[in-house]
Amino acid sequence: MKYHTWLDADGYRRRVLARDADSDSAAERIGIPADPPDLAGLDGLTDDARRDLHNALAGRGLYTWQDVVRLGNGITSTVAAVAVRYKLDRDALKREVVRLYKGR
Repeated sequence: MKYHTWLDADGYRRRVLARDADSDSAAERIGIPADPPDLAGLDGLTDDARRDLHNALAGRGLYTWQDVVRLGNGITSTVAAVAVRYKLDRDALKREVVRLYKGR
């Protein structure tokens, strides 16, 4: 098994778990999703902010709660960077993102 990552048509960095023998296009269609948690439920985010946060989490390798724990303050700095860029409440956003990770 291997992870396959790509940028989808909406600009989201996606990751799936696929068989070693699967081509890239097959992996994108039939692979098991292995993305950060779905951020659709977060209020107050524009589509751009949601996409940038998703991509920043994926870029830091923060796919699961175990990744968050292993990387220590990785989630804090990742959320802070997006919060500053979009003028969001950093602490509130971090609480909500952590809630999503823990709720998986």
